[in-house]
Amino acid sequence: MKQTLHYLFHNCEEAGRLSLMREARQLSLRQQIFLHIHLLFCRCCRNFGIISAAIDRNFAHQRRQMSEQPPLVASEEWKNKLRDELNQIAE
Repeated sequence: MKQTLHYLFHNCEEAGRLSLMREARQLSLRQQIFLHIHLLFCRCCRNFGIISAAIDRNFAHQRRQMSEQPPLVASEEWKNKLRDELNQIAE
């Protein structure tokens, strides 16, 4: 019993791994219970989970915004100007 309690309260590495896994897929019941109990007592791991989820939401939002925008295409004028500058450098 003492080993189990020690594992629950002092295994932040496992809790962090499970917090990240939870965002990608469903955890097993055993994993959910471990994580829930650990998060009850570990403020650092709770904060890690909150920050990690916020970062994931931010990246998802950025991906949605990027996919909604048309791709950038250089104008012919800009291409010609760049070509001229590169030719000047090469001379």
